[in-house]
Amino acid sequence: QLELVDEINALKGSLSFIEQKIQEEGENFDPDKYGNLINPNVRAIYDFEMSGEYLTGEKLNWPVNPTRGISAYFRDSSYKATFGIPHNAIDLPVPQGTAVRAPASGVVYKVRDKGDESYSYIIIAHKGGTLTVFGHMSEILVNERDIILPGEIIGLSGGTPGTKGAGYLTTGAHLHFEVIQSGKHIDPLLVLNLEKIEKKFLPSYLRDPLEEEKEESEEEESEA
Repeated sequence: QLELVDEINALKGSLSFIEQKIQEEGENFDPDKYGNLINPNVRAIYDFEMSGEYLTGEKLNWPVNPTRGISAYFRDSSYKATFGIPHNAIDLPVPQGTAVRAPASGVVYKVRDKGDESYSYIIIAHKGGTLTVFGHMSEILVNERDIILPGEIIGLSGGTPGTKGAGYLTTGAHLHFEVIQSGKHIDPLLVLNLEKIEKKFLPSYLRDPLEEEKEESEEEESEA
C-alpha cells in the first residue's frame, strides 16, 4: 500500500506544477507544451477540470451503503497501533464483492490491479481539486481516463485476507475510502451525507454537534 502513497504524492506534484504554470502564464497556458512533464492521466484531469459539463463541489455520496457502520476511523489510533502507519481513510465493512459506486462525477486517474493478492485500488479526480481513493478492490470495472458519473459502479469491494486485491494490511472484508482536498487528506465524514448513517456509528466529535442541532431544531419548533 506504500505504492499508493507514492502515487498520490506524484499526482500532487503534477497538479501543483500545472497550477504554477497557470498562474505564470494565465490564458496562454497550453498543456501541450509540457507533454513530457504532464502524463496522459494528469492531462485527463486537467481536461475534466476545464470542462463545463460537470458540477464543481458536488456533495459526495457514500460509495457503499454504511449499514454496518465504520470499522476504522480517520487517523484511528488503534489502526496505527496495529499496522504502524496512520489511517488516512475510513473503513466501511461490507460483504466481499459489494458494488462500489462513484461518489461524484470525475475522471479515473489511476487503476492498480495486478490480478493477484496484492493491494488493488482506484483513484478518481473530481472537480475542485478533490480526489477519492478506493482500496482493497476485488474487481475493478473502470479504466484510467474514464469519465464516470455519480452512482456509477466502478468495481467490487474486497479485503478478505488472501483474496484478490486485498493486500496485506487487512483483517476482513471492507472498503478503504480516502478523500483528499487541495493536496491534503481530510476525514471523509466531513464531506459525506451523515443522514445516511446511523448516529451511533459516528465519532463523538460529529455525533454530539448533530444532537445539539436536533435539540435546537426541536426547541424552535415548540416555540413556533
